Amino acid sequence: MPRMRIFLLRPEFLGVGLSVLIYAAAFPPFNLGLLTLVCLVPWLGILSKCNGKDAFRSGLIFGVMFWLVQLAWLIPFVTKWTESWVAGVIPWLLAPLIGMWYFGLLAWLIQRCFSVDRLWLIPLVWASIEALRSYFPMLAFPWGLLATPLWVMPQAIQGAASGTIFFVSAWACLINILLHLVMQSDRKDRGRTIRYGTFALALLLMSLARYIDPPQGEAKTILIGQPGVDLAYGDHGQQTRMLSIACQRLVSEAESRTADLLVLPEGIAFRGAHLPPEMPFTVGKTPVIFGGQRSADKETKGVYQSAYAYDGKWSYADKTRLVIFGEFVPFRRWLPFLAAFRLPTGDLVPAERATTLLVGSIRCAPILCFEALFPNVAERQSDQAAQLLTVMSLDDWYIFTN
Repeated sequence: MPRMRIFLLRPEFLGVGLSVLIYAAAFPPFNLGLLTLVCLVPWLGILSKCNGKDAFRSGLIFGVMFWLVQLAWLIPFVTKWTESWVAGVIPWLLAPLIGMWYFGLLAWLIQRCFSVDRLWLIPLVWASIEALRSYFPMLAFPWGLLATPLWVMPQAIQGAASGTIFFVSAWACLINILLHLVMQSDRKDRGRTIRYGTFALALLLMSLARYIDPPQGEAKTILIGQPGVDLAYGDHGQQTRMLSIACQRLVSEAESRTADLLVLPEGIAFRGAHLPPEMPFTVGKTPVIFGGQRSADKETKGVYQSAYAYDGKWSYADKTRLVIFGEFVPFRRWLPFLAAFRLPTGDLVPAERATTLLVGSIRCAPILCFEALFPNVAERQSDQAAQLLTVMSLDDWYIFTN
């Protein structure tokens, strides 16, 4: 601890804080997405000069600050859900204690790359650590990835089609390294700077070429319906009445526009073990897909978050990726204090595999909220000849969180 205090007092620590602040500004509510291309420069300057131990410490500090900022929405989110501010603070404080180790390892590896003068390895290291924390068993949480804010610049992110979001993160990291080299003003690095810059520009041009020549397909009319009803909080009876009116209006509008598909958010259907699900509106002629909870039969037990579809017949697909502390609590069996962390729905059960649904004339890939962060979910659905990614989210949970 004394050495950690000494490190916190060093001027270099300001570089860690500056990188975290710039990183945070790239995300909501600021949405200054292009800052992700420069946010690592102050931290890289520190890692290029320190030893392995100090690099690891800076990574731990970066990780704690990163998660506290990135997950600040957890406090109002969980507090409103559980009606306990203690329950809201627990995951917010627990997440950095777990997530900081990823960044500690990341910083140590980046310092090693600097020490052996293999800077081209750093983007690969960054992407690998992002993939690790995105798919780590029980703790999978692909949140705050370096490439995420680049949604504001679709011309630059088309590489995700072949290398997923982690490839784009590696490219963004390369840009940061390039800027780091430019700021060093070292003549011996001039050739390397030109090589890295040429490679980064080539990847950008390849992305741009794909963007201006998108895949062609059959035109369909898709109506995305937002009921405008707070489905998360308040009186259930009033929610149901308002939802019934809003959804029936959307069904009528879809039919008047002769839409090929109506997409509604999750949280529409109520828990039930049989088809059709219990829901507050009547389906019409337009094929429709929406989300809700599903109780399994007596043999399999459990409750699933599911997508329901109707096109004259009913079908469903269960969610494969659940939200930590939102839809299940990890390590509940081994950490006694987590027994008090009770979710309103109880711990949900994940499906074993991602599936598609044929809804009318469209092969849909139902993605329920958190699943959209996992590229392998959409990839598996694409392998099943999915034509349309239908992302259904209940945004009402996050009211007043940004």
